[in-house]
Order: sequence, then structure tokens, then C-alpha cells
Amino acid sequence: MATASLVFGLIGFFGGWCAFGLPCLIAIVCGHFAWKETKNGSKAGHGQAVTGLILGYVIAVPAALTTVLIFSSVLGLGTSMIEGYQ
Repeated sequence: MATASLVFGLIGFFGGWCAFGLPCLIAIVCGHFAWKETKNGSKAGHGQAVTGLILGYVIAVPAALTTVLIFSSVLGLGTSMIEGYQ
């Protein structure tokens, strides 16, 4: 899980905007599971989990805000066009 978090975090960091931040969301979910498993030191990969979480959050938050802004502006434009025709 820690390696998956790191890999998806890197994919999201270098290409997350193209995929609407989906790799970052996967990195965050895998990172939280891996962080919980490696927190007490019984398993290796704590650094990878933390790095995947950081990369995921750094890109996922701006990507989510941008996606919401784009969809809200498109929906707002669509409703104003419909009201103009009535």
C-alpha cells in the first residue's frame, strides 16, 4: 500500500491535472491505509506512505477546486443561456 501511495502520488504530481486528480485521490486513500499499518513500526514503508500522502494532498486539493470552479462556471453559463431564451 505504501509503494502504491508513492507511485500514484508521483503520477498525480507529474500528470494529475490531466486526470482531474484521480491518481492523487488513490494516493491519499492508499497512503492513509499504509500509514495506519506502518505507524507503530512493525512494517516498513512509513516514509513512502507519508510521501504519497503529501504528494496526493498537494495536487488533489487544487485539482478539486479547479474542477469545481470549471463545472460551476459551465453550469452557471448554461442556466443563464436558458433564461435568456425565455
